[in-house]
Amino acid sequence: MIPTRAALLILPLLLTTSALAQDLDLLDGDDDTTTDDKRLKEGDSIENLDEENALEGIDDHATLDGGDLLGEEGSAPTSSDSAAIYRAQLDSVKELEPDEEIMSWESYLEEYPDSTFRERIVRRMDDLTESLYGRQTRPGETSGGNADDQRIDLSQALLLENMDPRTRVQAGFEWGLPDYANLILDYEQSLQPALSVHGGVRHRYTGWSLEGGVKYAVLRSVRTRSLVTLLGDFRANTDPAFLAFRPQIAAGHRFEKVDIQAQFGADLSLRKQLVAEATNASRPELRWVGGFNVTYAASDAVSIFAEGNLQAKHAGDFGYRFNMVTFGLKFYPNVGGSGRMEANVGASAPVDTNYWMYHFGSIMGQANYYLD
Repeated sequence: MIPTRAALLILPLLLTTSALAQDLDLLDGDDDTTTDDKRLKEGDSIENLDEENALEGIDDHATLDGGDLLGEEGSAPTSSDSAAIYRAQLDSVKELEPDEEIMSWESYLEEYPDSTFRERIVRRMDDLTESLYGRQTRPGETSGGNADDQRIDLSQALLLENMDPRTRVQAGFEWGLPDYANLILDYEQSLQPALSVHGGVRHRYTGWSLEGGVKYAVLRSVRTRSLVTLLGDFRANTDPAFLAFRPQIAAGHRFEKVDIQAQFGADLSLRKQLVAEATNASRPELRWVGGFNVTYAASDAVSIFAEGNLQAKHAGDFGYRFNMVTFGLKFYPNVGGSGRMEANVGASAPVDTNYWMYHFGSIMGQANYYLD
């Protein structure tokens, strides 16, 4: 009995030991498999990795100057600029032409798309584009360079004085029924952006006149597109012969596609003439002169304008006046070179007259060639 009982006790122990040995063998096999997998992964080349996954998370505008994606100082690459970088760019474009400067700013924004100064740069590019493509067709203020060299270039009226100090040559004619004729030839030289002098010859209602004078812009703002000018002209009338002084003040403003301007002053002659035969009184003649002009840019090459012209005086109990309205077209021929030309054609008609009737209507033509 004793051996049988001992066998019964030993048998479970043998079974347990065998099971433990099998478990240990299984564990050893798992460990070898894991080690082999690790070796395989460590031996893989990075060239076998998927390119899309390898580039994921890298900034498109980062500069890879070496193997370290964070750069030499360990900072993450950026697509924004700094005040020093922007200042250096401003210095580099100072001497560039408008088209070259536009391309330079485009390249800058490609390199720094998140520029702190992006809004300012875009506004600068818009101004350059307007200046570049509007210069040859419709006069527009320039945007580059010193503010003192920028011009507003208000449209030239037919019957009013030029109020924008410029270097230019003007030639024109007016033919009115039944027998009125006027020829104009004038040269103006700009001494400073706000100051010019001129001289020429023309036929006014009082006769042929040799004229010269000065223009000074007391207010000249390219930012607001506004101009206020003082005009002082002296003239020598030939038939009858007398001297006269024509002081005037003119103001103008440019909107997006519309130019408006007005001027008013006097033509003070230094002669004496009979005012009324009944009283046989005499005094120097004072005429009021002035008018307005509105010009609309209908297209890049053509503008439409309307203007009014005032000629009036009061002598004793008599009021003399000859007022007109004029309509016409303005063209901007492409003449090339450094100058720019504009040509005006129009027709006028009297609208308010009393005692004066110089003509019953007229046709006019005018050309202005700007040299600045």
